[in-house]
Amino acid sequence: MRAIHPSVLLIWNKYKIYIEGQMLAHEPTAFKTLLYWQNWVFALAITYALPVSILILIPCFALEIQAGHYYIASSDVFAVGIVMGVTLNKRLDLHIRKILVAMIVTIIAASMLIFMGAVTMGFIYLLTISAFISLQFSNKLAYGSVVLNLVICAILGVLLYFEPSKLPMFSNGITLNRWLIYSVNFLFMNLVVVGLIRQLLNIMSCDIIQQRLYINSIEKNNEKLKEIAHLHSHIVRVPLANIKGLSALLAESVPSTGDKKLLDYLDDSVKQLDRVINEIVDSTQHPSEPINNEISC
Repeated sequence: MRAIHPSVLLIWNKYKIYIEGQMLAHEPTAFKTLLYWQNWVFALAITYALPVSILILIPCFALEIQAGHYYIASSDVFAVGIVMGVTLNKRLDLHIRKILVAMIVTIIAASMLIFMGAVTMGFIYLLTISAFISLQFSNKLAYGSVVLNLVICAILGVLLYFEPSKLPMFSNGITLNRWLIYSVNFLFMNLVVVGLIRQLLNIMSCDIIQQRLYINSIEKNNEKLKEIAHLHSHIVRVPLANIKGLSALLAESVPSTGDKKLLDYLDDSVKQLDRVINEIVDSTQHPSEPINNEISC
């Protein structure tokens, strides 16, 4: 397989950095939220969609001009241009840009169905935008996209029933019965795709919350351990040092062998207590088993 030229890789990397700079904000912490990953997926999709859409637009534009469909060629250029303008406009909030992209692609898909009779392409675009909305927005908006697609299919079904001659899809041999079959299957797959994506995101959200709680518990545990280390290394050690000093003075001043033996026992106990305190301080400075908090989602 032929290797990619270094200059091409350099241009591609600069392009990716530019797209990320226009769309992604730097996280203040290393912890990544679900919103961060949603924004990252959106930026990644735009990174590949823009050059691919331009490559597709060039032959489509030429073919539409050759066929005399000037309004379709113009609308294709306008659609790609407005999507690029919206997604790369840093003055707009990223959430607003996502909403505008969803609206624009939905209008394009509806136009394909109504004015061009491109049923397959229209359904593909509608399914794609439903998946996009499911990835980027809430459950309500995700399932709302399915309802919107249902409304679009229903409107076209009504038009086919009352005035089929005015719809381009009728000239392609699509009857009302066939349209109903297409719509039902499309809406079923649409609902399945949306449901699976939302289930996946809900699981991811739950896992992220668990990780956040787990990290918080570790941080709180570390703070408690630092307090314990401070308590033992500063507060407890002071009277212990005094006891050690007094024990040494008593050992020097007491001549009796029996009493000196008792003081030796006291000195050993003090040294043992000192070792225990040192072990406690060392273990709190290097914890190995953090507290684990779990939640059920």
